[in-house]
Amino acid sequence: MLKRRAIPKPVRGAQTYVRRIKSALRRRPLLRKGLERRFKRMELFAREYPHRGWEASRGLSEYNLFFGNALKRFFYARRSLDIAAAFSKIASLHRPFRVLEDGPGEGFALSDLKKALTKQGIKSHVIGLAAHHLDSLRELKREREIDDVISSKAEFFLPKERVDAVISVFGSTSYTLRALRKNVILKFVYSLNRNGLLLMGFHFSSRSETRLATISGGLSEQPVRNRTLSVEQEMKGIERAFEKQGFKARFFPVSSHRRVVDLAPNWVLIVQRIE
Repeated sequence: MLKRRAIPKPVRGAQTYVRRIKSALRRRPLLRKGLERRFKRMELFAREYPHRGWEASRGLSEYNLFFGNALKRFFYARRSLDIAAAFSKIASLHRPFRVLEDGPGEGFALSDLKKALTKQGIKSHVIGLAAHHLDSLRELKREREIDDVISSKAEFFLPKERVDAVISVFGSTSYTLRALRKNVILKFVYSLNRNGLLLMGFHFSSRSETRLATISGGLSEQPVRNRTLSVEQEMKGIERAFEKQGFKARFFPVSSHRRVVDLAPNWVLIVQRIE
């Protein structure tokens, strides 16, 4: 008799932060309505602009442009470090290197990354977490250019297995509500294996913005008018908080010549799980 395959259990650390998100939405009806409005706005945006420039069809070359200098500084390398080369530093020879991209657009960067890892001699399992562009992503899966597609709102996504890397250039943390952003980031961070990396981009604005994917001020849950710390001071506090929990975390600015369009990441967060 064949043994029934065990269903993977959710990642415990990540589960904590999904519960916090759901609890906040239950306790605060206005927050829940705000998130529903945000989802509707994003769906309308995706329908009206199905191929909006680089944001949907972006490839790995743009990602390397954004993250290359930050990875160089994070790993104390001599020159700009592309993502596949950085991942080769932490990949295991004994299991596939698991990559989750939060908000992969049409999936071309994820497909490019799988090919680049293969050239590095690294067997990989790449996953796209998305609420939009699902037809394009599923076509890439059928062609075996990526390994899996998960259709879910990132706020409620609960990983069943740990991953070695999370990439989010314009993912859920750029679009979610201010009150939920911290828990979404922590969920991804606590989904990492030991030595795993989080690469996350942000477009911070110094003034109140209404454009999707733009974050007014920093990552604080407080409205901009109530904040007492600058964005840079807030970032230093976040780095120290991560270090107390067994992570190495650094924010890096993205110079303007590395941003291919106006609405592109102007800050990068890299987090590595040490313990």
